[in-house]
Order: sequence, then structure tokens, then C-alpha cells
Amino acid sequence: VLFRSRGGGVYFTGSSDTKTLTVLRSTISGNATLNGRGGGIVAASSSGYVVVVDSTIADNTAGYGYGGGIVVDDNQSFTMRNSTVSGNSAGLYGGGVWLDTYTTDILQSTISGNTAGQAGGVYVGDNGGATIAMSTITDNSATAPYTSPAVHGVQVGLYPGSTATVPAGTLILTGT
Repeated sequence: VLFRSRGGGVYFTGSSDTKTLTVLRSTISGNATLNGRGGGIVAASSSGYVVVVDSTIADNTAGYGYGGGIVVDDNQSFTMRNSTVSGNSAGLYGGGVWLDTYTTDILQSTISGNTAGQAGGVYVGDNGGATIAMSTITDNSATAPYTSPAVHGVQVGLYPGSTATVPAGTLILTGT
């Protein structure tokens, strides 16, 4: 187990130059941050692309932080396809995935068994929106220690411009 303040497994950052992080056919598991963000992956480049394909992000922890499995921040574009995010936890928001991105596409993926204070499965922040299609988001849980009611599956940010589009073919079930 690796303990950092950001990106227990992978920490990706850069300047204003466009950067790309690709996680392909990989497993990122068993990592932790104590009081930070992104137990598994943190991508915090001021512009760029993050692509996760055919991968598993599991059993990572962001102690008293956010994004137990994945954090994508700072106006990047995020695509996840045919991947699983499971068993991750965060003390605050986004047990599975925490997003504050320019654009997000989550396709043919499973987000399950994650826990957080709020948004056990996915938190979509305030910069843009998300499209979640042909995916399953289930059995995530939120304890809501500081807000109520708890949001178990997908929570969309609190500011104007935050959106999530979930077309037919996607299963979202509330957690415990």
C-alpha cells in the first residue's frame, strides 16, 4: 500500500500543454491517500485527456479526501470504456469517481461497491457535464456525515452548468 496526499497509485499532472494519460488493460488497486484525493488515479493537468480502457480500478482509498478510485480535475476530457471501478472509498465525495472535467464519457463500464460521505459511485463537479451510457452503477453507498440526504449513485455538482446525461441502456440503482 502506497500512501500519498494525491494519487496513491498514479499521479498525472502538467502545464498548459495538452497532455494525455492512457490507462489500457491495467489494474490499479490497493493504493491510498491519507488526507488527499485520488486513492487510485489523480489526473490534474490544466488541459489534456484521460482515457481508461479495459481496466480495473479497485480497492483504493482517499481517506478524508475525495475520489477513492479516480480523480480527473482541471478542465480535462475524460473517457472510460469497458472498465470497472469497484470497492474504492473516499471520506468526502466520489467513492468511485470524482470528476471536475470539461467533458466526460463513461461507456460500457461498471461502477459498483464504492463508498463515500457523498456520491458513493460518481461525483460530477462544476466545470462541465458527463455522459454515462450502456453502463451499470450499482451497490454504491454514501454515509453523508455532513449533508443530507445521502446520494449513493451519481451526484451532479451544485453550480449552474453541471449536467449529467444518462441515455437508455444504463442501469443506475441506489446503494445502501
